[in-house]
Amino acid sequence: MGIIRTAVEIACTKTIIEAGLLNPYLTLSSAYKQYGRRSVDKWIKEGSITAHKTGDKNSKVQLDRIELSMLVKSTELMVYFKQAA
Repeated sequence: MGIIRTAVEIACTKTIIEAGLLNPYLTLSSAYKQYGRRSVDKWIKEGSITAHKTGDKNSKVQLDRIELSMLVKSTELMVYFKQAA
């Protein structure tokens, strides 16, 4: 995985969102399925990503797809460079 590939993937996702072909938010349950409950909860608790409520008390929690993608990709790159060193 390279930096350029990562930047292109994020840019493509952003373009698809801006074209209205992809929802800019993931539900909390979708994020759990994609990245694992433990990781997502840890990122929210640390403040690495922001959980957005769609309404009042019992409303859905959503996560910004680009913010989440950038966090995951940057973490993957850090691991990659650490292993390469």
